[in-house]
Amino acid sequence: MAHAATARPDALIAAVHDGLAASLATAQEAGIARDQIVLDPGYGFGKRFSENYVLLNRQAELLTLGRPLLAGLSRKSFLGHTLAPLFDGSDAPLDARENASLAAMTAAILHGASIVRVHQVRPAVEAARIATPFWPAVRQCRMRPPPRSSRQASFFFTSRSCANESALSLPVRSMSTLKVTGTFTLLHALT
Repeated sequence: MAHAATARPDALIAAVHDGLAASLATAQEAGIARDQIVLDPGYGFGKRFSENYVLLNRQAELLTLGRPLLAGLSRKSFLGHTLAPLFDGSDAPLDARENASLAAMTAAILHGASIVRVHQVRPAVEAARIATPFWPAVRQCRMRPPPRSSRQASFFFTSRSCANESALSLPVRSMSTLKVTGTFTLLHALT
């Protein structure tokens, strides 16, 4: 679906869910192993500002697709728009969105995101370490952490296993680049 033109929460979640389900099926039909797929609900893409909050609030419903969720919320325009009253009615500039990015990332983790994309790694790691113990039990043993790899990326993984291992168990070797776990095909929701 190219654009979510509705602000109705049920219709928005259904559109994102159905779009991701279709992309997941297409990827598998193309020979990509299911355990190599990560789903991205597509925050900020084809959604009204308020719809991003609806999606974030109900993100856990996408876990029924059985794949890890990636939340890329860092510095998004809808965060800057929300902060506009603090900036004389103008959207907050990118460098003034870090606290909002951390708040949104924390909400995403609490709603089941196992991967987050961030700009400021150290504060994100600290926030995620605090948020992770509150993670809802909806993920109990349904998804295992991905296999380890030495590939570099600009985001980091927060994984939990059925043994309730600590999330963010990845060593922070550099504040700008972290080693990530697994090799994945990332499917974006185009709603």
